[in-house]
Amino acid sequence: MRNLNKILFILIILFLHFDLKAAISSATKSADTASISFIKVKNNLDEPLFVCVYHQKGVVANRYKEPTEIQPFKIAKIERPKRLPMFNRRLIFSFNKQDLKENLVGKDYRDSNWIKIGAKFGKNFYIVREGQNLKGYNSVEWNVLSPYQKLLGKTYEVILDEIRKAVASGVHSKEQATVRLGSDLCSQEKAYLEKRKTFVKNSLEKFLETKITDAQVPTIAVCCSGGGYRAMNGTAGLMQGAEKIGLLDCVTYATGLSGSTWFITPWIYSEKTILGYNKQLQKIVAKDIKTTFVDPGVVTLYILKKNLFKQPVTLVDIYGCLLANKLFNYLNRFKRQNVTLSDLAKKIENGKTILPIMTAVQQGPPYTWFEFTPYEVGGSFINSFVPTWAFGRKFMEGKSQDFGPEINLGYLMGIWGSAFTFSLELGLNEAKGKLPSAVSGFIEKTVEKTGYQQERLSLGKVNNYAYGLDTELGRINTLNLLDGGMDFNVPFPPLLRPERKVDIIIVCDMSAGAYKGGSEIKKAENWAKFMGLKFPKIDYNVIAKEIVSVFKDETDATVPTVIYFSLTKNNRFNASFDPIYEIQKGFCGTTNFKYTPKQFKLITGLMSYNLVESKEVIKKEILNKIESKRIINPMLPNA
Repeated sequence: MRNLNKILFILIILFLHFDLKAAISSATKSADTASISFIKVKNNLDEPLFVCVYHQKGVVANRYKEPTEIQPFKIAKIERPKRLPMFNRRLIFSFNKQDLKENLVGKDYRDSNWIKIGAKFGKNFYIVREGQNLKGYNSVEWNVLSPYQKLLGKTYEVILDEIRKAVASGVHSKEQATVRLGSDLCSQEKAYLEKRKTFVKNSLEKFLETKITDAQVPTIAVCCSGGGYRAMNGTAGLMQGAEKIGLLDCVTYATGLSGSTWFITPWIYSEKTILGYNKQLQKIVAKDIKTTFVDPGVVTLYILKKNLFKQPVTLVDIYGCLLANKLFNYLNRFKRQNVTLSDLAKKIENGKTILPIMTAVQQGPPYTWFEFTPYEVGGSFINSFVPTWAFGRKFMEGKSQDFGPEINLGYLMGIWGSAFTFSLELGLNEAKGKLPSAVSGFIEKTVEKTGYQQERLSLGKVNNYAYGLDTELGRINTLNLLDGGMDFNVPFPPLLRPERKVDIIIVCDMSAGAYKGGSEIKKAENWAKFMGLKFPKIDYNVIAKEIVSVFKDETDATVPTVIYFSLTKNNRFNASFDPIYEIQKGFCGTTNFKYTPKQFKLITGLMSYNLVESKEVIKKEILNKIESKRIINPMLPNA
């Protein structure tokens, strides 16, 4: 049975729609032939079919040559034109020759049936009927999906019907979503801030041991970097220290990137204290993520659901399933894959818990930063947002075109931490010896033909909610999202938005190179300057050399104060624990996905100890910011 599960797991990976062109580096693109070639198209229907090759860009497709008629169950040899800059090659097909116009624009193109036929997708293509629709497959999809559907037989349609019923019972299942344009905060976040401010004010008065007015309450945020399990565990330690001294309840926002998102969102979902959740997390990280078993049936249902609503599927989906299975292991096997980011809205609605803001970037360079909250996904720098529950649906001109389900939190965690996805070659090496030779041989040959052995498949693909809008982002129909660390590894962008008016940013920098002088902070500072956003001057001669460093602008109180922590050795905590050595050669390496209880306690304990030891420094800077608010507005009373 275990061997069968492993086989099914590999088959599921191959079952994915190998739409990976955007995941390959620009250097790889040159492999796509620039010359004319030929493809074979098989009509697997019992009636004639017309096909035609088009050059496509956006919602416009221009016909290359006259349509070709293919008789039932016959194969036609079709000329594939050379690739034109900025254009895609599509094979569009229909029962009616009249549908294949010389130019397909807007709705005519969107309503057409098509398949990608770039050289990367092979030379053999198949057209079948699925329900009332026509569907095209490349050879990789066909060789796996066709037998799979035949194996399920009528059960396949039954499963799809059950998925439709389940989705239809969702909270927003019959609600059309609308894109919100502009850079203002959404109404849900504003309502949250009103509740949180009252809670923070009371908490600050306890922490500072002094009374303050509503107008003097500073907005404090925690900014947590990437760095795999090191970042997840380090963030757990810093937050545990903040909870211990009463600082956690004084914080309004927590931004996460990559590994730190794997702590922040599961912790909030758990509704536990930091200390209570960390006891659970210690057990979770004691087992390597590569040994995590995911029920193939659960994954199959997950993928079928995405396919049903034409949501792109990549290997990041499998990666996300592993993360969800690992970090939500206390839930039943189906629930783990159905936790969503919008679920967190109920967890924080009373204002007593931090508002999480996770991050990713659109493929670049230049990179475009996206933020993910329980309320919305989008970015003020692109002036567009969509409700989190609708992220993943197909959109056109600001309106959702289907009622697809919300993307689950596992997939989002896969996107946010996608720098750590594996290469297919690595996956095959892991599988060797554990699968029947016939199966592993078939997989190796398939991967060889696609040429993806060395590629790190780290892009998450999502239907673009801004598609069709009169913006630069509106010209692409799919977002290619990946780990924000591809740009820089500390998620400052959401906190530097003028609308959020963040006064103090406590940085938890678990980047591998932080000890070298804050290189990721330097990138963030340069980005802020480029964007015209306020950022304090950083002294890179002292950063990361002290347990805590403070950077602020003495002349401009509207510039946020940065209080910086990294994985800095502290002999008062443990003289024998050298984090720099452990990052370079030991258990704190970025690719390590297993921490023993002792190792977990060392990294979380150090970050917690350093923050607790810095309590008076933090109090001083909060009081300074309160005083600066009084200077800006002399009508405010003294704190």
